[in-house]
Amino acid sequence: MRSERVRFGSVRNRDVDLLILEELTVSAAFRSRVLKEIRERGADLEPPTLLESRYSPAGEDGSATVAFGVETADNERWLVYLRQPGDANPREPGGACGADDGGDTEWDERTTVLVGPSAQLERLGEAPAVDGTITYEQFRTWFTQRETPRGEYRAELLSAVIDSRGRGSPVEADGRLTELSRSYRTVATDRAPELGDVTLETSRSGAAGPRVEFDPPALAADHRLVHDLPAGHVELRVPGAAAHLETFAARYATVLAPETALIERGEDLSVRRTVPAIDPDGGGGSALEGREDAIAAGVGAASELLELSERMGNPTA
Repeated sequence: MRSERVRFGSVRNRDVDLLILEELTVSAAFRSRVLKEIRERGADLEPPTLLESRYSPAGEDGSATVAFGVETADNERWLVYLRQPGDANPREPGGACGADDGGDTEWDERTTVLVGPSAQLERLGEAPAVDGTITYEQFRTWFTQRETPRGEYRAELLSAVIDSRGRGSPVEADGRLTELSRSYRTVATDRAPELGDVTLETSRSGAAGPRVEFDPPALAADHRLVHDLPAGHVELRVPGAAAHLETFAARYATVLAPETALIERGEDLSVRRTVPAIDPDGGGGSALEGREDAIAAGVGAASELLELSERMGNPTA
């Protein structure tokens, strides 16, 4: 066992999705354990034969899906969807299962399972549209029980996601915020697809206003890109850079917009752009009505800060 824990600077639900997808693809024991968890008959299953596995990125409702199909020893074909709760209400028919129909294969059983941190799944309560739940904590325990460096690494990654969900949780289906989340994602996808996944989050305590977390592939692993909606701030957060603020300001003076502020947060540095504030509860009409320009301004600032993050990662820039 390693003497120090693995430290992850930025981990998202997508990382867990891809980890689970890999395990389902390469490990018959892992597939058996998932089936055992969601089907009573799975307890006596021999390791099933994998027929297919795939990942569907977040759609309009904000949730992504890992799907895998297996054939059991008694020649039954099962298609299983593992889905994180998104903005869509999992209680609605079809709200937990996506549009994927499983292709041309004839399946004997189709099963939809919600996966996520236990605290988040508990807040959702009963969800009749799904067939079961598996928590991130359960996955973490499975990896820990392997007692291998690879298993430990995967368990630590899950711990990082669980801890981050404790500090800020994806918004649940509560009307105005759900509509705002979809509208923001629409504008971001249309105007700045390089920003990648867009997640609207709110603090568990409710003390802080909702914020958008961007997860672009080009963003440095230890950087964070955040839009605080009611405060009207878009920030690129750079760990450990506060001590070099003056050097940073001089080096990037020609690329920093005039409205950019450099703010020390302990040892970290925030590169902040001021944009129009967005009231998440705001007036009547659709979430996009009257706010598209403000959303677009936030998206534009985030795109420019992403370019700065990329430039910082390129010493010759």
